[in-house]
Amino acid sequence: MTVSAAPAEAILEEAGTPRRRRIRGSSDARAYGLGTITAIYLLWALVPVAITVLFSFNAGRSRSTWQGFSLRWYTWDPTGSVLNDESIRNALSHTVLLAVLATAITVPLGVLFALALEAARAHAKIPTRTERAAGIPAPALAQRSCAAIALLHEALRDDPEHERARRAGGWVKHDGRWLWPETARRLDAGDVADPVRGWITKSQAARPTEPRPGRPVAWLSDHWKISSQAGPDAAATLARELELTHRVWRQAFGAFMAEPTDLERAVEGRSRPLSHGPFAATLFADRAAYVAELTKLEPTIARTLGLYWTPTHTAYFFPIGAGDDEPGVSTIHHEAVHQLFAEMRKTSPLVGERCGFWAVEAAACYIESLTPTEYGWTLGGRDAGRAPAARERLIDDGFYVPLEELCGLGRAELQADDRLPAIYSQIAGLADFFMNGEQAKYREAFVEYLVRIYTGSVSPDTLARLCGTSYADLDDAYRRHMARP
Repeated sequence: MTVSAAPAEAILEEAGTPRRRRIRGSSDARAYGLGTITAIYLLWALVPVAITVLFSFNAGRSRSTWQGFSLRWYTWDPTGSVLNDESIRNALSHTVLLAVLATAITVPLGVLFALALEAARAHAKIPTRTERAAGIPAPALAQRSCAAIALLHEALRDDPEHERARRAGGWVKHDGRWLWPETARRLDAGDVADPVRGWITKSQAARPTEPRPGRPVAWLSDHWKISSQAGPDAAATLARELELTHRVWRQAFGAFMAEPTDLERAVEGRSRPLSHGPFAATLFADRAAYVAELTKLEPTIARTLGLYWTPTHTAYFFPIGAGDDEPGVSTIHHEAVHQLFAEMRKTSPLVGERCGFWAVEAAACYIESLTPTEYGWTLGGRDAGRAPAARERLIDDGFYVPLEELCGLGRAELQADDRLPAIYSQIAGLADFFMNGEQAKYREAFVEYLVRIYTGSVSPDTLARLCGTSYADLDDAYRRHMARP
């Protein structure tokens, strides 16, 4: 998928569930009042135009008295007709040109926004208890939250100042600029964005200070608070990559954040942008300090290049380097994705403990495929990130863990599996398949599957039910996806 330089739990009903009784006169009255106001506005706006057009065919000069039908002002008047007066012809040609340009610009944008609105209104339908007991397969997930997010960002790509798309995407307008709510709040407080020290108060800006040796530096970005033992420059580099991850995650997985009804309200302009964070991150001075401090949290920390630790709601890193045992930007993106999934909505502290943990890691591996381009970024693809290794494992080595088995593994079982390195390659390929395969047919289902995992409502057969097909069919579809030339 292409990311511009932008699904949650559906509102569902079981068959036979009593509907809530409508409060008399509420939505009906609002709809009637809105229709009346709209009709009055159209009359007020269009009746004068209709009268003007009518009197353009008046035989006389009066603008209030009808003196007979005539084409005088269009053709035969020697001084005042369109045909004979050059200034009127120029005005008419400019009017037509502006009308054509306005139509060419607004119609495509309107269509994109209408498609986003329609996608936001679509909801899922799951099988009833009777259907599940009878083994009737579920239809593919019907909600289109991911499609709505994608269309919003397509509209913003073509018109970065599209107000409703900006507000639906979570931005607010501040002094003529579209900013994240967190940024606007800091500006309102009088804070200053310093390229070396991050967000600082006015008083701090007035007295520049050098960091004290041995003491961590507090570095504030738009969405993260970083405690850095590696100095402000390393913290600024980390902050830049974390903010990039946030921007890309909002476009790729933004549907994870909100219920479809909340997204619908946002697209219709009936909600306020919400602020999040600041998220916490710690940057150690080097790998040795990272291992020494975190071994008490994770005994196998020496095998890692970064860590998001759910109990402390903190992402841990050490400075980016070029060595094999030093983290690159993909590690930052990977761990930041774990943090965003865990903290951008209310989630369970036991994510993936019972089953489905592979998808948690798959989503993070998917973001590792982020590739900058001259027009933004690309995300995913069978030749990006770890997906080529997944293809090699499948086609050359014949390695594949069936989805039915994989979806039944919890965190401890997966991490203790002797096939773990090969499984990590496979899940990167599966992430690309579910996000992009068959024209993103299963993207909505996969994001909804992540919602179920993170909210603790997942079961081993959840993904198949959301996709509306069997795991065996999904296995076959994945093989076809990876085998394509």
